[in-house]
Amino acid sequence: MPLDMRELQALEPNARGLINLESYSDDSFSIFGYQLSSLLDDVILVKYVDMTEDGKSIVRNGIHLPINTMQKAWRIGHVILAGHRCTLVADGDYVCFPHDKGVPVCNLNVKGHGQIRDAVFVNEQRIFGVCDKMDVEKNNASNSTNSKKRSTGKRSRNKVPKKAT
Repeated sequence: MPLDMRELQALEPNARGLINLESYSDDSFSIFGYQLSSLLDDVILVKYVDMTEDGKSIVRNGIHLPINTMQKAWRIGHVILAGHRCTLVADGDYVCFPHDKGVPVCNLNVKGHGQIRDAVFVNEQRIFGVCDKMDVEKNNASNSTNSKKRSTGKRSRNKVPKKAT
């Protein structure tokens, strides 16, 4: 006996999207011999941008932290593809999300992007925010210049005048 729409909706375990990636988090996604051209539902393919080339470390402010010690880390990634039900993120966005969510991807061929290493499929609801990329070198240079000016000023104000003898 077929179910009506109300019964189907009552069975839906994931109110936000139809594809619940939590049950696949211990798996590694592969479609060898095929190329991924689009995503469905609220699924996002995110390529890590905070990882070293060898994939062994997460980089935070120039410090390399072994990835095996960072299971609960916040990650930054570049959205490669976004499903049609995604309303808050789009292809090309930078996003932050928890490292322990999603399905890991390695060596996946994506139409228009080539082979993608070190990425993850996550549901849009797992994304904590959309980020804007900053010019870190320029920001650090201006901060160091400004701090020098301030520290010099502080030192000159704190000098004790010499007593006349």
